[in-house]
Parts: sequence; C-alpha cells; structure tokens
Amino acid sequence: MKKIVSKPLSAAAVLLLAIGCFASDLSPVMDGGKFIFVDASGKKAIDKEFGAAREFSDGLAAVNEKSARENGKWGFIDKSGRIVVAFLFDRVSDFENGAAFVEKDVNGVEKWGMIDKNGKILLDTKFYGLFKLDANLVLAKKDDKYGLFDRKGAEILPLKYQDIRSSNVDENKIFAKIDGKFGLFDAKGKSIAKPKYSDIGNFTRNKNMWASVRLETKNGVKFGLIDKSGKEVIEPKFDDEITFDEYGVAPVSIDGRRVLIDMSGKEIAKAQ
Repeated sequence: MKKIVSKPLSAAAVLLLAIGCFASDLSPVMDGGKFIFVDASGKKAIDKEFGAAREFSDGLAAVNEKSARENGKWGFIDKSGRIVVAFLFDRVSDFENGAAFVEKDVNGVEKWGMIDKNGKILLDTKFYGLFKLDANLVLAKKDDKYGLFDRKGAEILPLKYQDIRSSNVDENKIFAKIDGKFGLFDAKGKSIAKPKYSDIGNFTRNKNMWASVRLETKNGVKFGLIDKSGKEVIEPKFDDEITFDEYGVAPVSIDGRRVLIDMSGKEIAKAQ
C-alpha cells in the first residue's frame, strides 16, 4: 500500500478543522487552491487533489477534476480515493439510498439521469429534471409531463402525467393528475382512486387520515372526503370544503342551505 505523506495544511484548512465542521470521518478542505480530503485529526487521508469536492454521502463523495471556472466534469470517489464513477457529468447530486442524479449539458440544455454506486446508468440522461419525491421515489420531468421511478430505475408511473406529488403523511400514497383530474395511487403505481377529482388535498394527521376532494359536476364544484383506501367516506356533494371541529361537527353549505354535518356526512342541525 502506498504511504500517504501529509504536508502542512493552510491556515484556512486549519481553521476549518478547529471549528469542527466535518460531517463524516473524511472531509474536504481547500489547501493551496485545491481540495484534499483529511481525517478527523487533520491528516491528509487521500493522496489526490481535486478542483472541487463535496462531503461523503452514502459512502461516496462527488469530486471535480477541475475548478468550477474551468468547467470541469464531476465524478465520485470512495473513501480509499478510488474513482468509482468517472469524470463525465456537468452536475451531480449526492448519493442517497444507492443512487445519485447526474446531468449532462446537451446543446445548452440540461439533461438529467440517475446512476448507481458503480456508475451504472439507471435512468438515461434525457429528462429535463429529476426530483426526490421521498426516500425511495424519484419524480421525472420531460416535455411538461411527469413520471415516477424507484431508486433502481424501475418505472412506477409512466411519463404522461400533468402533476405528481406525494402524500404529506403517508409515503405509500401518491397523487397524480392526468387529463386535468387527480387520482390516488400507491407507491407501486397501483390505482387506488381513479382520476376524477379536480384536486385532492393532503391527508389529515388525525386518526382518520382523510383527504378533501374537489369534484367538478354539472351543478358546480362539490367537496367531499376520501380515506387512504380511496373510499369516499363523505360523498362530494357539499358547496364548500369540509373541516371538522374537535367534536366531529362541520358547517357546510348544500342546496343553498347552511347546515351542520357529522363525520358520516349526515345532516344533524341547521348552522347558526
């Protein structure tokens, strides 16, 4: 094994060490105009220098062969300094759950893809954008359409939706919009509620975990509630959004009347 000889660090590198700004056992510091990696004691740990470097994430660190001003390409190294992903990309994200987003400029247009920790292409660099939807799902955009993939590159929802978003309280539920209508899907792409709503709100954080739905009808916009299984627990027939109080009562309008309903949607009294 080649012996790594440490040289004295610059004042800036020493300052970074002194304030303890390292998030892992190896961290990048700038020394003499280049980035090096040092261990927790401040010793040079990798016998390589880079134009730019980021912290290790998921076992790999993004490094650039040149400085940002020189338009260098990005790749990834492991903690031994071995280049595991070649310098091929104009922009990269950090690795998370075994995958990273990578970008190549094609005629001035950003094209994003996804790779695994061996540099294998999971998604070709053809998307206008890739976004983390949650820890395991990736939202892809191309030609104003959205699709959904897992972090192994498997398609969950095809690239044909106008909007896709995750539930705020349940990562296994996905809202997707097609032909102007939202539906509910699980994290494997199975349809739970067919796309028919003009909008679906977030699930509530109480024990019921219901979501408000908005439905366009011949009599105007109507509101109801669905549960996580996609079942309409309250039919969309009310003229305003349903918000229950601590006693399980909600004031709503229907057919020009102002009434109170219980959590089954039954009218229990006239609203004051």
